[in-house]
Amino acid sequence: MSRRKGSPATDIRDWENPLVTGRNRLPPRPILGSFPLQGLAYGHVGAPEASPYTQSLDGDWNFKLFGSPEEALTTQFWRQSDHSPAEQWRPLAVPGCWQLQLEPGADPPIYTNIQYPIPVTPPRVPERNPTGCYVRTVEVAQGWAGRRIVLHFGGVDSAFYVWVNGQLQGFSKDSRLPAEFDVTEALNTTGANTVAVMVVRWSDGAFLEDQDHWHLSGIYRSVHLVALPSNGAITDYSWQADVQLHPQDRSAESVTAAAAATVTVLCDVQSTDNSGADVEVAASLFEDGVVPLPTLAGSSGTSDSTSGGGSSGGGSSSAAPVMEAPRPPPPSPVASTTITAAAAASGVAQRVTLQFVVSLPQLWSPERPYLYTLVLSTSSSGSSSSAQLGRSNSSSGSSSELQVLQSESCRVGFRVMTIGGAAISGNGGSRDGGDGVLRVNGARIVVNGANRHEHDDVGGYAVTRATMVQDVLLMKRFNFNAVRTSHYPNDPWFYDLCSRAGLYVIDETNIETHGMQPYPGYLSDHPDWKGAYLDRVQRMVQRDKNHPCVIAWSLGNESGYGTNHDAMAEWVRSVDTSRLLMYEPACYGIPKARNDGTTASVGSIIAAAPVPATDVLCPMYLRVNECRDLAATRPHAPLILCEYSHAMGNSCGGLDKYWELFWEPGGRCQGGFVWDWVDQGIRKKVNAGGGGYGKCSHGLTPDSNGMVETWAYGGDFNEPVTDYDFCINGATWPDRTPHPALYEFKHLAKPFTASTAAVPIPLSGAGTHRIPLKLVNRYQHTPSLAATLTFGWELLSSTGHVVGSEQLSLSLAPANTPPPTAPLTGTGSSGSNASAAATAGNGSGSEVTKPVLMREEGGQLVAEAGGVRAVWNTATAQLVTLQHVTGSSAPQDLLYSEAEHCDTSPLAPLSLQLHRAPTSNDRGGYLALWAAAGTSGPLDGPYDSTLSWSQREGDGAAVVKTAYTLRPHGGNVRLCELAVKVGELASRAPTVRQQFHGERVHNQANGYVRAAAAAVTAMAPSPAAATVPARAAAAAAAGGGGSASAASSSSSGEPLLLLLLLLLLLHARRALLLARPLSLAPVVVGALHQVRLLILEYVQHLAVAQLLGVLAQPHPETDGVVSSVALASMEMAGLTSEETTFVRAVAAAYRLGHAPLPAAQQGVRLWVPSVPSCTTHPIGEGMSAAPEDTSPATEAHEPTTTSSSSSAQPISSSAQPSSSSSSTQPSGSSAQPGSTTTSSAQPSSSGSNAQQQQQQQQQQQLEAQNADALLHALGEVSCEALYVLDGSGALSVEYSVSVPPTWPVLARVGVRLLLPAEPLTHVQWLGRGPHENYPDRLASAPVGLYESSVRDLFVPYIRPGECGARCYTSWVTFKPAPASAADGDSSSAPSLSIAVAEPFAFSAHRLLPEDLDVKHPEELPARPFTAVNLDHSIMGIGGDDSWSASVHAEHLILPGHFRFAFKLRVI
Repeated sequence: MSRRKGSPATDIRDWENPLVTGRNRLPPRPILGSFPLQGLAYGHVGAPEASPYTQSLDGDWNFKLFGSPEEALTTQFWRQSDHSPAEQWRPLAVPGCWQLQLEPGADPPIYTNIQYPIPVTPPRVPERNPTGCYVRTVEVAQGWAGRRIVLHFGGVDSAFYVWVNGQLQGFSKDSRLPAEFDVTEALNTTGANTVAVMVVRWSDGAFLEDQDHWHLSGIYRSVHLVALPSNGAITDYSWQADVQLHPQDRSAESVTAAAAATVTVLCDVQSTDNSGADVEVAASLFEDGVVPLPTLAGSSGTSDSTSGGGSSGGGSSSAAPVMEAPRPPPPSPVASTTITAAAAASGVAQRVTLQFVVSLPQLWSPERPYLYTLVLSTSSSGSSSSAQLGRSNSSSGSSSELQVLQSESCRVGFRVMTIGGAAISGNGGSRDGGDGVLRVNGARIVVNGANRHEHDDVGGYAVTRATMVQDVLLMKRFNFNAVRTSHYPNDPWFYDLCSRAGLYVIDETNIETHGMQPYPGYLSDHPDWKGAYLDRVQRMVQRDKNHPCVIAWSLGNESGYGTNHDAMAEWVRSVDTSRLLMYEPACYGIPKARNDGTTASVGSIIAAAPVPATDVLCPMYLRVNECRDLAATRPHAPLILCEYSHAMGNSCGGLDKYWELFWEPGGRCQGGFVWDWVDQGIRKKVNAGGGGYGKCSHGLTPDSNGMVETWAYGGDFNEPVTDYDFCINGATWPDRTPHPALYEFKHLAKPFTASTAAVPIPLSGAGTHRIPLKLVNRYQHTPSLAATLTFGWELLSSTGHVVGSEQLSLSLAPANTPPPTAPLTGTGSSGSNASAAATAGNGSGSEVTKPVLMREEGGQLVAEAGGVRAVWNTATAQLVTLQHVTGSSAPQDLLYSEAEHCDTSPLAPLSLQLHRAPTSNDRGGYLALWAAAGTSGPLDGPYDSTLSWSQREGDGAAVVKTAYTLRPHGGNVRLCELAVKVGELASRAPTVRQQFHGERVHNQANGYVRAAAAAVTAMAPSPAAATVPARAAAAAAAGGGGSASAASSSSSGEPLLLLLLLLLLLHARRALLLARPLSLAPVVVGALHQVRLLILEYVQHLAVAQLLGVLAQPHPETDGVVSSVALASMEMAGLTSEETTFVRAVAAAYRLGHAPLPAAQQGVRLWVPSVPSCTTHPIGEGMSAAPEDTSPATEAHEPTTTSSSSSAQPISSSAQPSSSSSSTQPSGSSAQPGSTTTSSAQPSSSGSNAQQQQQQQQQQQLEAQNADALLHALGEVSCEALYVLDGSGALSVEYSVSVPPTWPVLARVGVRLLLPAEPLTHVQWLGRGPHENYPDRLASAPVGLYESSVRDLFVPYIRPGECGARCYTSWVTFKPAPASAADGDSSSAPSLSIAVAEPFAFSAHRLLPEDLDVKHPEELPARPFTAVNLDHSIMGIGGDDSWSASVHAEHLILPGHFRFAFKLRVI
């Protein structure tokens, strides 16, 4: 399009026109440096900014924020000379996002997950549209005169115009890719120039950028000028290699090198000086080997140290400068060639092709990222001698010297990708043969990938190079080998790092329309948006095509699947068949809606032939069994999860199950990408709580206002719309400190396995045994473990101390050598420290037989022996004091016994504990269930307490027996009713046979309308189906008496008709158009006034069925494929958001098999029994079992319930009076929620008030009755505790606990001890560690002897919750801090050791679970005690996702009977 020199006309509004993706923008290409010498290009490969013909415009720009583009345009700010603070201009850093640099509230950052931050009215955006204007002056470098000057913007969000010296240069959209403009005519090569930019926050492009990320704005990537030669300019270039592998004999040569590679280079050359001279183009390839990464000066952030609250590394990594080692002079090229480009017309790019062969090239892989450097140059006749570098290797020089015009360079890595043994052919996975395994360089690969958002806790989108280096180093150190650029192209320098480090990259197009209405794929099928879709993928491919790390192009994320995706796939395959194509919604094999009106079933559509938009099955959040099922439908395609293991807070449980699948030999399930890499927290100050727990503010003191820094998430900036903490789901904190879960990934993806024989082999000689060690090489491109790893063994005693160790020397691959052995002679000796620990841990040692002194006084029972005094309250049967008595000095408390209160209940120093502070996963899947039963917090009690005591014969030990009951606290009747209703719906859901896999309901709405319509057509002859509207109309005319019976006798086919009617409501125009060709128009139109009658009964049946497609028995035509549903996007009529979340959680429990159908009472109960309906809550809304009595002519309103019955009965809230109705409401009025119909005239005002008061009293009474009924239905926990204090002062405790089967699953079963915070500040334990671990996430935590401070046991997740457990613990000792010269000797203070007969889990924090109900850890208080949880059983944390019941069944705790014991000992 032609350039417009002045202002864009406000009536054109390019920012609201999807047909305009840019104006006067140069074609996409790799980032150019325009180096004047070939040696410079070689020396600065991957760093075009190092060229003398590149000039950075980064730094402070003058900035002003306007309320809208129109307001900014009317000022013509690009022509103004005064950009001073007096005119409300201010300096703003570029790169940067203005929301994070301006004053709070000026234009807040917005975080959303699915929903758009603006009204969904594409292409229209709000009139209130923040617009940032930037202005700066620039003087170009000397020597640029006569050259062609290009202005380059690396990334601007969301759309922008640019002016140079008052002349409009162009316009661009797509906030994640560069935009370049030729500014030669407007720019002065001498003197000052003014560059002005207007950035519009919301454009139509924003509707394609609905990523689960912060919505920020500004010039957030670098800006620079580059000067190209007027003659022989390289304007674009690319390379591809045809690699011939050796036979795969797995020898070192065949694994690391190829037989040969033919390299083809395409180069576009352009001249604008009208010289008419020929240009020589040269290509040279240099061997680099494995290129070291840059280093970070003074940075410790890449350390993989444990991630407790006391770890260092606070603050943004951006402060660390990146340091590159200088490259040595270039060696002789391994191959080179030249070609002459004949003179072409001025301004016309000429493409030339160069080709050469490389013998025995070394292969690139994540394990050995071997690289080469390609240098391209153009030359013409001249006097310079610099042209010798890169000349043809067949000649030593030239008779006529050439002058280098321009040189460019890029990295080259040789690799071969195949699927099922065949090269990537671009046929969409429809291969007829082969095993479907994805191989790189002939070897099956396993992908340990991460989804990485570009995020900095200070700069937002403006991610520093130091942070990029930090990310790459951390990924490699934790055994990651792949990264998905979710969900947009990243900074180009990041790709260079990935090529050097050895990381596969899935390069993703900047398209996501997850929250689009009426369904996510709406724009993907819209012809007006086709150009925008193509523009985004084309520009990504053209920019990144030369990076060897890129192995796949992704067409975007969560945008449905439509014709625009097919167009994208077709274009990509036309330009690059060397890489995979991936797109998640396409992997299910659902084609677009057909237009032939056939009656193919939905099941056959799902099982249809593969689609062309993906080579790989790349689903998200499928469970392991679902992965197997989906893979079975495509035997010739690999499966790699594009997202899995949702790392939100304390998460990633069950990860080992996935990796068992991934490591299966020859399997096609080949890995996945964790969601996601980094918590997207933004630094912000909050009020300090005094506990000092925050990771962000660790080591910092509050400011004068009592404020400290925290990592903020959605809602912390008072933004108008948000999805709160769903952005806090990374495997690292924002400063890149690893979460504990990251160690699980590292362990499970390690490149070897090591195992020992179960029983040592006896050898000759007393006490000598041999323990065989088996090592298995899991490297994919490294033939020998000895080449990269060093092995050894250690032997631990039962106390956790090392009793023997040895380094092993491996010279061959493990598979070719006998297993190494570790000699074990005798039993070993752990020394004095180990003996002491053993005594503390297992209670061994000399027993004291002195009788225990016992007495009753003042309502207390006191027992004393061995310097320990224990006190029980005889009324409550609770242990209230445990003290260390030392002669004449004051007793020292071993348990905290002050009368501190939590809510209204005193804190017992030793109490039964069944609840926990919820994790993020608990909030999505279990918290509402616990809230329904009243088990989410401390239980009420004790009740019915009894206590008896005696002294044991023989040793005189004190024996105290106690018994009591505990009750749920504050159960929710409404939620209980909903749970029961969902169970009822679950039993009926199998009548709905549709499969809703992933986002199919939304993505393929058009196809489903057709499928449903076809099904209705097919069943039209059925009398039951054909008469549904007539029956409903008759029922309505009769006052509704027949509606319920008619509905209850519905045939199994009716839900399909109802699905059509539901979709009709959502997409009325489209559904009617679809219905007419199928002869359904009369039925549909005739049923319009009856829709609500049908919907009221079935809407929740269908909603739950859609949420839980697998509640339906797998359809025969889907081969048993199990669905995984987007639970987060469904709304339910008549339910609050909390209740909707609850219904989803219960529904997910059914879907995952964690709860039985009511008719098949088996499995895990996740709901509570039915109780009398509480009619103060409108349970009938959306969940009623019968339609309301509504006249066909009335408007639709939400139904309400009557308060005159013990069960919820829906009534008419909008019925017009009729001859058969006793209601006398005025015509046109409607009853308000909570009102009832009456047989008399409208009551007077006074009568109405009296009636309301009476109703309120009745409701209060009913609520109390229902609460009592719920408590009775749930039942009580019965608890018996046996205490034995022996003469040595050791207190043994044995618990017997019975939890009624009517309870939901339990978070934990154990006890809580309150210890004084001082001086017992440190802890030592023999168990799993050193980092936090849970039953479903402990593979990376070996059993050993560990020590820590109590503070460092707390894991400061950005949203606090349950944390810090250590499983399989045999004993734990709480003790004072180690003595130091400065602090003096602290050994006089007693330590408290706790030992068990069976391993248990423990955690210890100066907090209660109830304290963790805050937004940020910085707000947590510091309690004067340490709460120690000793868990006989602890529930897993889950992590398959964070919005459903994701804890696997084997890691749930079912109600039942539990017995456990432990011993407390002072040492």
